[in-house]
Amino acid sequence: MRTLYPLLVGSVLAVAITLTGASAASAHDDLISSSPAPGEQLASAPAEIRLEFASDIMSIGANIMVIDETGKDWASAEPVLAGTTATVALEPDMPEAGYQVRWQVVGSDGHPTSGFVPFTIGDAKPMGLAATDDTAPVPQTATTQVQATTEINPVLRVVLLGATGAVVALGVLLLIHFLRRRTAPSRADAHSTPTGE
Repeated sequence: MRTLYPLLVGSVLAVAITLTGASAASAHDDLISSSPAPGEQLASAPAEIRLEFASDIMSIGANIMVIDETGKDWASAEPVLAGTTATVALEPDMPEAGYQVRWQVVGSDGHPTSGFVPFTIGDAKPMGLAATDDTAPVPQTATTQVQATTEINPVLRVVLLGATGAVVALGVLLLIHFLRRRTAPSRADAHSTPTGE
């Protein structure tokens, strides 16, 4: 039972580390809010788009476009990044229509993330997915939720690393257990008293 205790403790620790790492990695640079909000219907055109992320974003690789059905980009300047916030100014006199904020950023951990936020101005219908632009970040899914997708799945990577660590720990514990069993008889022989005298 004593030899099983370290094995059990090691397994529990490996699982705990894996789950903790997966939870942290899954939320490293997600988009947590936006203005306009996803699916919001505005009475008039906004002056800017504001995106708020879960962690700081890097200035390299940031791209925010506001696309209408024709593929026109209504962003009038480069994105302005400040910590976890990204804003981009818009051209004036945006007509009543459906739009998509297509964004792509790189989190502070180096992971690129992209997605889109749909909104409308006036009584226009929401923009469909038919309109595309070769220079725009391509939407990954179409829901009214804030979208965020990563190029590399960090959860899967952490799980694989955790599983590998658990296998290595198990191998080390089994080796220690095997070596202890081999040395136990020799110690017993060394402490036994001769019976022929």
